[in-house]
Amino acid sequence: MLFVVGAARSGTTALQTALNASDDVFLLGEANFFRENLKRGFRARYNARHQVFGFPPSKQNDCPAVAPESGTWVDTVAGLLAQHRLVGETIAFGAFEPDHGIFRRPPTSSHFATRGTRFCHRPRPGAFRS
Repeated sequence: MLFVVGAARSGTTALQTALNASDDVFLLGEANFFRENLKRGFRARYNARHQVFGFPPSKQNDCPAVAPESGTWVDTVAGLLAQHRLVGETIAFGAFEPDHGIFRRPPTSSHFATRGTRFCHRPRPGAFRS
């Protein structure tokens, strides 16, 4: 498996795009494999999460039907491995966490330590209205 890991806004998506240009590679964008555990229906959940942004389906943001609809992420990866040499996901640390506020790391930080992490409270509703 192949994982592209980095801080948010550090170029992980650009690297994913470059790697996905190869027919040998299929990287899912922020599929959250490790948060998924073995929940059924991975493909539908992944595609719904990425369709919200309104991008047309592509290798970057659409999981093809390579496993049963009730399949887990493991089933999906196995199906993708039948068609591609390297399969994995892009993981960006420091992205928005809806239940915890916003965590940000300096762009040069790529380790798991908490030193240098800043917590920002969510803005109150209507704070940015003109």
